[in-house]
Amino acid sequence: MVLEGTGNLGGDGGDDGERFGAIDGATILEAFCHAQLAALPRGGRGVSAAMDLLVAVPAACRLGWSDMTVSAPQLFRMLEEARLITGCPTASDIPPALRLVESVGGLVTQRSPRRWTVWFSSACDPDHALGASIREAVTPAMLNGSPSTSPTESPQRTTSIREERDQLASELDSLKEEFDALRAVHNKAQAELESALSLAAGVESELANVKRDRKQLRRSLVKAKEEREAAREELKSVRSNASKLQVQGDELRRKRRVLIQEKEALEQELAAARRQAQRASTGREQELEKARRETSQLRAANTDLESERSRLQALTTELKRQGSIQADSLRSLRGDTQRARREAAVLQRALGRIEEALEIAPFDPEAPHEFSQAFDKALRDAEEQSRHVTVECARVLDRRSIEWLKYLTTIHVLREGALSLVEIDRFFENPPPKLFDECFEALEKIRSRLSAKGVELPPTEMTRDDICSVLGRRASDPVTNE
Repeated sequence: MVLEGTGNLGGDGGDDGERFGAIDGATILEAFCHAQLAALPRGGRGVSAAMDLLVAVPAACRLGWSDMTVSAPQLFRMLEEARLITGCPTASDIPPALRLVESVGGLVTQRSPRRWTVWFSSACDPDHALGASIREAVTPAMLNGSPSTSPTESPQRTTSIREERDQLASELDSLKEEFDALRAVHNKAQAELESALSLAAGVESELANVKRDRKQLRRSLVKAKEEREAAREELKSVRSNASKLQVQGDELRRKRRVLIQEKEALEQELAAARRQAQRASTGREQELEKARRETSQLRAANTDLESERSRLQALTTELKRQGSIQADSLRSLRGDTQRARREAAVLQRALGRIEEALEIAPFDPEAPHEFSQAFDKALRDAEEQSRHVTVECARVLDRRSIEWLKYLTTIHVLREGALSLVEIDRFFENPPPKLFDECFEALEKIRSRLSAKGVELPPTEMTRDDICSVLGRRASDPVTNE
C-alpha cells in the first residue's frame, strides 16, 4: 500500500466557503458520487461493483482513509473488511468496475496493469486539483437532494437491482466459500498425490539400489567364501609345511647330536690310537736303541773274541736269550700295530660317512683341526638353513594373517551395511594407530596358539610400514600368493 498524502476532510476556502458554508468535504464528495451513479452505463460488466465503489468512497473519507495505491482485489477486500460494501465482486468484474469509476469521476487512477490509486483524501481536499474540480461540479441543489440531471432509471428499478445484487452477492459468497473449500481439498489431495508419487519414486529408486547392493554383496560374499576356502587350504598347507619343517628341524638336531656324539667318540678313539701309536713308537725306539747298544757291545766283544772266547760263549748264550725276548717284543709290537691299523680303518670309514653326509673335505691326519672346523661349519649351516626356513614361514604367516584380518573385517562391515567399499578402502589407506596395536596383538595370539601345539616361531619382524602396505590394498583386490 502506497499513501499519497493526507487530505483536509472538512476544509473550505475562498469561493467554496461562500457556496457551501460549513458543509464538509465528505458530504460534497458523497453528492458528487451520487450524481455519478446516474452516469454509469447500465447492463455492462462491472457496473454493480462500480456503484458499490462510488458509494463506499465517501464513507471511507469519513473514516479518515488517506490516498493509497494497491491492487484491485486488495482494494475491494479492504472495503469489505471495513463493511463499506456487502460483498467482494468477482475477479472478472473488478477491473471493468475500476475503469468505469475512472471514466466518470477520476476518483481512481491506474498505475500499472495490476495497481490502482484511490484518491480518498485528495477528493475531499479543496487545495488539490481533484478536490477543486469536484467542488466545481457539485451544485447546492445536488446537496439538497435535487440533482440537476435525473437518473436514467427510476428509484424503484435501482432498489430492485441492488436487492438482486445483494442476493447474487450472497450466493456468490456461498459459492466462493464452497469453491475455496473444494479448492483446498483439491490442493491437499494434489499435494498428497505428488508426495505419494515422489515417495513411490524414492522407494522404487531405493529398492533398486538395495537390490543392486544386495547382488553386489552376494557376489562379494561368494568371492569371500571362495577366498576363505582357498586361505584355509593354504593355511593347512602352511601348517603342514611348518610341521614338516619342525620335524625336519628336530631330525636335524637329532642327527647333529648323533654326529657330535660320533665325533666325540671318534676323537676319543683317535686320541687312544695316537697314544697307542706313540707308545708303540716309543717302545720301538727303545728297542732299537737297545739293539744299537748291544750291537756296539757285540762289536766290542768281537774285538776281544780271541782273548775272551769263554766270555763270548757266555755272551752268545745271553744274546740268544735276549734275542728271544726281543722277538717276543717285536711280535707283540706287530699285533699292536695291526690293531691300530684296524681301528684306523674303522675311524676312516666313519669319517667318510661324515664327509658324505655333511659334504665337507676329506679328513687329513696332518690337519685334524681343519676337519673339525669344517664339521662345525656344516652343522651351523644346517641349523642356519632351518632357522631361515622358520623365519620365512613366520613372515608369510604374518602377512597372510594381516590380509585375512582385513578381509574378514571388510566382510563384516559390508554385511552390517555401515560403510561402502570405497569408505573401507579409504579407512585402510590411512589406518589409526590403534589398528596397528590390534594387528600386533593378533600376531602374538597366533604365535601363542602355535606354541601351545608345539610349533615355535620367532617373534614377528613386521613393522608399521609392512602393515600399511598390506592394509593399503583395495578390498576388492585378490589376495597375493607368496
